[in-house]
Amino acid sequence: MTAGMNYSYLHIAARYAVQMIATITLARILTPRDYGLVAMSSTWITFLSLFLEMGLSWVTVQKKDLSKAELDNLFWMNSIIGLALTAVSMAMTPAISFFYRETELDLLLAVQSISFLFIGLSQQPVSIMRRRLQYKTTNLLEIFTIAVSLVISIILAVAGYGYWSLIVATVAANIIRAATSFLVSGYVPGKFTRGIGNKKLLRMGGYIASGGIFFYFFRNLDDILVGRMLGSIELGLYSRAYFLINTPALLLGGAFAGITIPAISSILRRNKSSSSEDAAWTYRKNLIKACWLLVALSAGISLAPYELVHVIYGEKWSAVAPILQILAIGGIAQPLFIASGWCLLGFSKNREYFVLSVVSSLVMAGLLYLGITVNGSRGVAAAFSAGMVLFFALPAQYWAHRLARISLKKTFHAILPVYATSFGIIIILAVIDRIIAGRDFGVQTVLALKIAAALAVYGFGRWRFRFRHSAA
Repeated sequence: MTAGMNYSYLHIAARYAVQMIATITLARILTPRDYGLVAMSSTWITFLSLFLEMGLSWVTVQKKDLSKAELDNLFWMNSIIGLALTAVSMAMTPAISFFYRETELDLLLAVQSISFLFIGLSQQPVSIMRRRLQYKTTNLLEIFTIAVSLVISIILAVAGYGYWSLIVATVAANIIRAATSFLVSGYVPGKFTRGIGNKKLLRMGGYIASGGIFFYFFRNLDDILVGRMLGSIELGLYSRAYFLINTPALLLGGAFAGITIPAISSILRRNKSSSSEDAAWTYRKNLIKACWLLVALSAGISLAPYELVHVIYGEKWSAVAPILQILAIGGIAQPLFIASGWCLLGFSKNREYFVLSVVSSLVMAGLLYLGITVNGSRGVAAAFSAGMVLFFALPAQYWAHRLARISLKKTFHAILPVYATSFGIIIILAVIDRIIAGRDFGVQTVLALKIAAALAVYGFGRWRFRFRHSAA
């Protein structure tokens, strides 16, 4: 488990570093419209990917006794659905272009649709490695895939291919992932077998897949609304703010989910029980580690948005800063909401995961629509943050703990130091803003000063509130 976390930290740091290098480079070459068009396309592609997954990869992780025949059937299900979705997506491109009022999306979407076939092929080989708790292998595979695709995007952008640099890199990443996943997992598909409980496998994954669809709208409805109602340029600005605040959450969320859910499932399989103190401790420990990284980062971003945007994107992206500052407020609570899904899926509460996704998505949809009608993209950001802080984070944690029959009090006691330290970061950065107000400091100097002060408070907090096994 500890080795898995170390490899995940390596994966997160390496992937984030590579993405930031690419982002800093591409932001000075591409335009808000380029990013807006890609965001429109990616929103649709991500939505269809949920039907491709169908929750079947987590079935491979969760199921106590998984036979080779069942695994082969899961592989062929994913592969056939991937091929079908390629055809469906290509057929739907005119409708998507009409919805966004962007004719350039036709060819762009058609090319990106090829990814479905390769995503389908790679689902089960990657899931096998997760079931085996091969954290090092899966993380290195992902780092390699991302690094190669981002190099491709930079080369094409420098060559003048605009938004195509991002689309081609995305397709290339999926092809590379599919090819390497078979190689490193050693999985060789067999034939499809009838009469071995295929309906049960689909039913197990059905709740996860349905929940994933609603969570998709939870995470992407803001992009859909901004793109439809405000256009590609405004969506490009909003997507760049969303990237800075949510990329760490997505990276950490995916990495920690890939560790926490299989680890909990493995513990419960060994103990032959629906609950376990070891499983509870595993969940709590990973939640605390994720919070130490994400909550503190969001707190820092909330008091340094203008400096970050200037240094990372450049002056032409200054309109991103106020959106980023608003989203950062929600980022402080977001890890609690994300982790509730790990808990539910780890303890095999698939139906309850679906219920949580439905309720939270419907509430968020109402908030986002209200936000965009009141204040455009900034209103959307405010609605997202308000929903995360007021409606989702704490209720989701309560729901997950109650269903998994683990102590919510112990969890809150363990994460309290994280929020105390993050509050300290906010205070010190606010003091710095007060001190330098009206003084002639360069943007880079101010950002360096804020980063140094935030790291000092963060380091003190980590030292003062060291996590102990007994505290969990």
